[in-house]
This record gives sequence, C-alpha cells and structure tokens, in this order.
Amino acid sequence: MASEAYTTGRLQVVAGASLLGYSKLVSWDRNRSQFDSVSHDVFTEFWRSDVHPVFGRLICWIAFAAGAEFLAKGLCLLNGVDIRRNHAVLQYPSQPLHRWAQDVIAGRASKVRVLHFGELGGLCYPRGQSPSALELLSSNLGLPKADQDMLIAAYRLLAGAIRNRDAHAYRPNERDAHFWLVNDLFTPCLNLLVAHLPTGSPVLTSWIDGAE
Repeated sequence: MASEAYTTGRLQVVAGASLLGYSKLVSWDRNRSQFDSVSHDVFTEFWRSDVHPVFGRLICWIAFAAGAEFLAKGLCLLNGVDIRRNHAVLQYPSQPLHRWAQDVIAGRASKVRVLHFGELGGLCYPRGQSPSALELLSSNLGLPKADQDMLIAAYRLLAGAIRNRDAHAYRPNERDAHFWLVNDLFTPCLNLLVAHLPTGSPVLTSWIDGAE
C-alpha cells in the first residue's frame, strides 16, 4: 500500500467520521468501536436547537451524506482502490478580478491539473465497462455478495435520492419520513466499512484523537 494513498485515505476516513458525528444522525461509540444511530427525538432536538430551527435537518442530512462519501472514499484508498483522477480546473484568480472574469468567460483563463476525488455517484455506478469503486472495494475485501449488494444499493440511494436532491434544492420536511433508513440501512453499511479499516474498527478512535 502506497504511503501517500494510506495517508490520504486515513484523512478521508477521519473527516468522514467527523461529519457523520456532526450530523447527529449517528454517533461513534468509542467502547464498541461502531456507529450507532440516534433516536428521532434526540436528533430533532439537536437540529432545532443547535443547528437551525428551520433548516437544521437539511444541514444535518447534507453533513451525513458528505461524511458517508468521505468514509467510503477513504476505505477505497486504504484498500487499493484509487478513485482519484487527474482533472483540469480553473486557476485561482489574481488581481484584477474583472480581467480574470473576462478571461474565464472567453475561455482564456489559466487552468491547473489537480487530483479529483470524483462524485458520490462515481463510487457506486460503473464507469463505462469498468466496475464501480465500491464493487472493486468489495472484491478486495472479500465481502459476501449480500453485503456488497446492500452497500452499493445504500450508496446509490444516498447519492441519487438524498444527497443529489438535498444539495440542489430545499424541500420542506423531505427527510423526516426517511429517518428510519439511518438505523436500518445506512448505519449497518457504515459499520461494514469501518470493520475493514487497517487493524479493524478500533483504530478509528485513535485516528480521531490524533486528527491534528
């Protein structure tokens, strides 16, 4: 395993776990080394009082989806599935900004090549004739077919029906009816992933403690 991929994968995992914890849809149990879902009442009290009285639930679900994405990407990198691709992006602007903006519109602006980690959907859908990243990860981990199917299906649902909708428009009370999925579907998949961290799930606690 390449040292750079290991370090980057570890960072993605810790960032993902932090976002998942912030969402308050799940919590990390340090004693049992697993994610636990929270009760509906606890979650509702948190987002209303500590995040935002109207849009708190939306913010928490966005954090949850981002955390699940980072976690899966980290597991991929830690287990020999490099999901990164070289990608050209606009170079950060310098003064004068009005001239830079004109260059962007005219297609003259400078670009730089960076490593792009891809989208959430890129983890769970095949790329052309190539298997998806989560298929490759499942193969590398030797997951049973039932676990592989559940993992990929959960991430497809998260990518298409939850994350993709929440990230682009606000729909009142959209997620309340889906709260049960956290306990029944997403939390088992998160625990399936962390169970395959190097040396097992307990290492996540020490990684979180040593995040700085």
